[in-house]
Amino acid sequence: MRVIVHAGFHKTGSSTIQAILREARDRLPDWVFGLRYDIAGISRAARHVSLNGDPLELGLFKAALADWLGEQHRDGRGIVISNERIMGAMPGDPNVTSYAVAPILLAAMRDVIHKQLGKSVDLQFYLSTRDPAAWIDSLHWQQVRTSTLAETQASFRARIMPQFQIESVLAQTRAALRDTPLITHPLEHSKTRPEGPIAPLLDLMNLSPAERAQIKPAPPQNARPRGVDLTALADALAAINAQELSADAAEQAKRDVMREAWREDAKLRAKND
Repeated sequence: MRVIVHAGFHKTGSSTIQAILREARDRLPDWVFGLRYDIAGISRAARHVSLNGDPLELGLFKAALADWLGEQHRDGRGIVISNERIMGAMPGDPNVTSYAVAPILLAAMRDVIHKQLGKSVDLQFYLSTRDPAAWIDSLHWQQVRTSTLAETQASFRARIMPQFQIESVLAQTRAALRDTPLITHPLEHSKTRPEGPIAPLLDLMNLSPAERAQIKPAPPQNARPRGVDLTALADALAAINAQELSADAAEQAKRDVMREAWREDAKLRAKND
């Protein structure tokens, strides 16, 4: 049996990959899929590990994963876990500026999977990456859009960039995983392939050409509008958060700003068409 753990990272095409897998899972009955909402308990536990660093929280993370694995059938070709939230909290969340917890979480997953399925299981970890500057801007966009973060993009960059040492995180994760493979692909490359960001994951699944032909691409999830100054737009959302409005009022103000931005996007599309 092959087990593939696609653990993100956040903002590297993971939502698009999960949308494709969610649509395709019924056509791949020999595979078990653990997507974001299938394994919400594991996600919550990972978040607590990254925020608190408490060994008890790590134990709860491992128990949640063991419980989920114990419920899955094991007579198929494999298991695919695809969920960026098993990397813990997103940088920009309170007191989180990096993925320093990644080696701990993924090594814990390896141990649980080996204990549940045996050390002979063909286990592989896969992470998508991207250019750090664009990555941090995308993290800022997600945070100001969906949380109460009030930092400007420039301030967020200055705070996160010094701690955002992905190559170091990857090196530490490979060391923690020991002989278990960790495969990485930059989003800038994978999104140019005909199948889009999911292509490296499909490679790891070793699907037949007929099976692969059944996988339908999905439009990018969480896309940002074109034809506008994205920095100014992100900073406008941050400014709304800084006003400390009620949750409903802040949400309405953000919707108004985004509605205008999407109008500009529609004008650009119409012009290009």
